[in-house]
Amino acid sequence: MNDAFSLSISVGIIAFGIWIAAGTIGAGSHLAWILVGLLPVIVGTISLHLAIRDVKVAQRN
Repeated sequence: MNDAFSLSISVGIIAFGIWIAAGTIGAGSHLAWILVGLLPVIVGTISLHLAIRDVKVAQRN
């Protein structure tokens, strides 16, 4: 349950960042807002990578 929760949180963070970036591109906003939207995508991707690594390590033990 804990593994599924951490994976879903990571995917949610990525989806939120994509939503912000796509909204700002669609609205024609400044580059700074697009970069602000990409920050959660990067953080979510790192979090997802770490969560997947933890799941793989737990399965080996």
